[in-house]
Amino acid sequence: MKQNPNIFLFSHAVGTFNLEDEMKGLTEELIGLSLDLEKNKKTAVIKSNTGGYQSDLLGSSYSIIKESKNIFAKAITQFAETIYVKKPFTINFDDPWLNVNRENHFNKTHTHAGSDLSVTYYCEVPTNSGGIVFENPVLHQRTTPIWYEKHDMWNSELIQLAPRKYDLIIFPSYLSHFVEPNRSKKHRISLACNVQIRNDKDRRVNE
Repeated sequence: MKQNPNIFLFSHAVGTFNLEDEMKGLTEELIGLSLDLEKNKKTAVIKSNTGGYQSDLLGSSYSIIKESKNIFAKAITQFAETIYVKKPFTINFDDPWLNVNRENHFNKTHTHAGSDLSVTYYCEVPTNSGGIVFENPVLHQRTTPIWYEKHDMWNSELIQLAPRKYDLIIFPSYLSHFVEPNRSKKHRISLACNVQIRNDKDRRVNE
């Protein structure tokens, strides 16, 4: 018999960008801000982080945050076009936060409820400081007794991404993910935020 090519249904798009040209100067400022905030423990919050420092939400009163979001918006727009988001649309940012993971610090499995897309920008990524790992949202793929000769984007339980400094990752907020322990002696720093995408004629857009 002749088998037709397999059809793989319901993919989950993740966008990756390198923003070294756009963010080089701002990144050093973000690193400085992260370390300054880390010294003040009153600004820390505990969510998915085990150890490490996660800042409270940072408003646009920080000019560096406002500039960074403007750059991220261009990447998000480009990504949205690749997944066929209907134009015109508006990108609504939630306030972002900074993360500092030192040796053995990590982030537990979590999602970002109430958002469409989540964004993580990597300011400092030492060797062996841990990747971001996404869990297959299809529960059956995580519980099936089937053994596979090869794992790929279709049948893997987990998929790890190993970002580098200046990388930006955009992913669906519903994807469960965690951050591996930092096995280096140096800090790993990132800026994260959530966004909502709304078509401009959608009644849910605030005027």
